[in-house]
Amino acid sequence: MRLFRLIAFIIFFCTSSNAQSFVISDITGISFRNENYIGTINKTLEYLKYTPVQQKLLKELYTVCSKKWNLLPDTSFTTQFQVLKRGSVPNIQKTKNQSAFSIELMEIAAAELLDAVAKDVEDVQKINAFLRSTTATYQISIQYTPLEGSPMQKSGYFLVQRRPGIGFGLYSPEYDTSPSGFQSLLQKAVEILLDTTTASSTIQVVGAQPAVYADNFMMSYYAGKTAIQTTKNNAYVQLKLATDNMLLLRFDSSRFFGLNIEAKKIDHFPEQIRKAIEMGRKNRSYQFAARQQEFRSVLSDNNYFSSIIEMADPVFLDGYSSYLKYLPDNQHVLLRNNDTIARFKITVWKAYPERKFYYNKLYNGVDTNLMLEVEMPKLRTTEYQTPQEFEGVIFEKPFKVIAAPAFTYREIYFNNHLVMLAKGFSYPEYMILFDTKLSAAEIEALLILAFIETEPMMGFKNL
Repeated sequence: MRLFRLIAFIIFFCTSSNAQSFVISDITGISFRNENYIGTINKTLEYLKYTPVQQKLLKELYTVCSKKWNLLPDTSFTTQFQVLKRGSVPNIQKTKNQSAFSIELMEIAAAELLDAVAKDVEDVQKINAFLRSTTATYQISIQYTPLEGSPMQKSGYFLVQRRPGIGFGLYSPEYDTSPSGFQSLLQKAVEILLDTTTASSTIQVVGAQPAVYADNFMMSYYAGKTAIQTTKNNAYVQLKLATDNMLLLRFDSSRFFGLNIEAKKIDHFPEQIRKAIEMGRKNRSYQFAARQQEFRSVLSDNNYFSSIIEMADPVFLDGYSSYLKYLPDNQHVLLRNNDTIARFKITVWKAYPERKFYYNKLYNGVDTNLMLEVEMPKLRTTEYQTPQEFEGVIFEKPFKVIAAPAFTYREIYFNNHLVMLAKGFSYPEYMILFDTKLSAAEIEALLILAFIETEPMMGFKNL
């Protein structure tokens, strides 16, 4: 038995020794943007400098290439990672006894893509349609040099388009995607280029999950939590809260209605309201308006109606922005059918000094195990300000809706507890429900409050 094992071991050893292996010799990133570039600097290729990204990249890429060539990977080989500026020439390692595979990612301008690929006006129009929502364009090239046979080269163009993703948090404008998203992007690109059915110089659109900054106030709540994704069917938004619990909501567009309060007596109004009206009367150009919006909950057969009172100076109206002020105090309302169920005030640019973002820590907004700490010689410290906050009473209990910077998500508090997070543009596209004891009626009313249309622009001020 021992003799048999010894013979089997010798045969295996000899076979392994003679088996061809391959290595990933080089992965190079080449960027053309720097501190003099007009617009946001793209630091995505700098991920290649960090050991955690390198290790995960090599693990995935060796798996992909092994299946393609049926060769054993030599993972003991030291792959060279380079991050260069445009104009620099990559230094490619040469191997003597192994097949070698190298990858180059070069960021290019939109004009360069059009010059290289577009053959006529129709091509230009088609490519421009993709470029409108593209955050970065890469020309990714691969080169395989086998020990025997002819070398293989192939390249393609990859248009990165940032998708909302399931993560919550403040998105980084300096990275096209999260560290884990970058790994997935490069793996997908290599798989496409190794596919013999795809032609060289092909154009591929790749969705990328945003990079999210770590923070000290909300990350512990949403990290690792399962988000509920809504489905949009024509004008209706469907949320499946549980197996037997579903919401079907419609969010209509808001409308403005002018209010004439010039001749009205204001003695009976609260002091803050009187001050706002007096301010408007001193400046004769000021006008008051009610922004009203309707909502519909199909399954509960409820109609909702919101009304926000704003004061605008038409002198500043330019078709895009206006100098506006929200009427102070709890003068804004939400009705369900004929009953007023919520009254609230609106505050803009409210500071929360205790809240901090860590701009040198990035992840996908879901899994903190994928966190990457990047180099930042001068660590930025920015005061946290919410662009908009609703605070008041609903169902005779306190509530608050805090919009995150850039409205990336909304914190929803009810009865002094954080009960939901929701994100989306004009309706909730993803949400995390923390309090499963909330009734469907409470959830739908709170979500409607969180997504009431406003104009959160720089022109807004508090009174």
